[in-house]
Amino acid sequence: MSFILLLILFAAIGVGLGILFNKLVIKNFPETGRKMNYVNTVIIFLLITVVLFAAIYGKFKIDSYVNNYSNEIEQYIVKNHSNLDFVKNGLDITAVSNDISKLNNTINDLNVVLWPKAGEFGVPKFLYNMIIGNVVKELHKRIASANAVVNTSNSFVNEKNFLTVSSLINGLRISILKIVKIIVFVIVVICVILLGIYILVSLSTASKEKKRIKGKNAG
Repeated sequence: MSFILLLILFAAIGVGLGILFNKLVIKNFPETGRKMNYVNTVIIFLLITVVLFAAIYGKFKIDSYVNNYSNEIEQYIVKNHSNLDFVKNGLDITAVSNDISKLNNTINDLNVVLWPKAGEFGVPKFLYNMIIGNVVKELHKRIASANAVVNTSNSFVNEKNFLTVSSLINGLRISILKIVKIIVFVIVVICVILLGIYILVSLSTASKEKKRIKGKNAG
């Protein structure tokens, strides 16, 4: 199902939930301004539903895009830059701790193999520099703990403490997916909190109005 159709479907769900909330809660609001609250409720449910859908759908699309292009970039590097020592042999992080110049050479190699492809994909220079900076920061961490047990699930190096094309691309992929996951999580939490606040305030307003009418009728 296409994005437009899914968007329409979730928008309809949002409108439907808004109408249902109107019938269950907003109908008990004070008569003054009740019609406006009917409209506001539908708009709020519509917007939050659409934003939640867009965030989750976007995550799946970005995840798929990153995974697919990670493989493409790895194949591109191996095919077009096999002459580079880093591409052929990888970088022994343990050995680098005794010869920091190897790290500097590898960073230069990374720029040679990654920037042309990143530019082709339209990655802004500042974002590219941020990503490379993150890689260098991680490598320095690995150098500082060269003899420590390597956590390959959170590193740009493999289980042998080598930085390779495969481990580099996998590390970048994991980092990007982690950032996307955090962003989507924050969006979802914000939407849920805003909707929760609106629902609680609406329930409180409806309850107060019902009590007011009940007290008025009893008097």
